[in-house]
Amino acid sequence: MSLFAGTPAHEAVGVPIVHRRRTVGLAHGACFFPNLGTDMTILSAQTIRAVHKQRPLITPFKQQYALNGFTGGLGPHGYDIRIAEDIWLFWGVTRLASSVEHFNMPDNLRGITLNKSSWRRRGLEVGAATILEAGWRGHLTLELTLLRPWPLFIRSGTPIAQVEFSFLDQPTDRPYRGKYQDQPPRPVSAIDA
Repeated sequence: MSLFAGTPAHEAVGVPIVHRRRTVGLAHGACFFPNLGTDMTILSAQTIRAVHKQRPLITPFKQQYALNGFTGGLGPHGYDIRIAEDIWLFWGVTRLASSVEHFNMPDNLRGITLNKSSWRRRGLEVGAATILEAGWRGHLTLELTLLRPWPLFIRSGTPIAQVEFSFLDQPTDRPYRGKYQDQPPRPVSAIDA
């Protein structure tokens, strides 16, 4: 059964469901547990790969690789995205940049953008947990702020942040259809309503 046809997410993928460090069932024929509390299951590399095979989630999709001292692509439990532009950052100034990758979020999946620790150790803050809402499509706009007193140059194509994915308890009946739908491959400033 398709992951995107109203089937509970864990039931359709065919991987173990893990909650609080214990397996609670296997996806095929297992019970779906919509009330697992506030804990969220973060998708593993194999689940992200399975979702992507059923419906392209990230374009271009790459397995893990190293570039300029940073890892990119599919990681153990997320996807490391790349910056699309060369950019200079200066202390205390926030600049917008975009991701090389285009996202096509299904109605039962959400993502969250997180800092890569290698950048954080260099004084770079990548947004404040930007959410990729269920149903959203486009290139991510990233908010980059330098927290150290000397400039930082980032070359286009360098891995810049990680996106972690988690399933909703069921496909939402209110998928994203807002003003940032189909964001182009360039930084998009705030759009007034």
